[in-house]
Amino acid sequence: ASETAATHLSQEAVRLLASTYAELVEGQTRELGLDFDLDHTITDYEQVIGQKTASLIRTSARLGAMAADADPSVVDAVTAW
Repeated sequence: ASETAATHLSQEAVRLLASTYAELVEGQTRELGLDFDLDHTITDYEQVIGQKTASLIRTSARLGAMAADADPSVVDAVTAW
């Protein structure tokens, strides 16, 4: 997938995908660390989902807006939630 992205997408899109992959790995690592932590909080969980599920949705929305050649303000707006 990364090879295909590097060949067919803009440099900005490839950078976005790379940073999203890193965020996903960090979120997964954080989640694994919480598995046996009985004292973890809702805030801990919100950070994990922010780095995993939310980052995928945010990146998908941004890539879609970029692919549609949306105005930069629109590209930013679809990911500013």
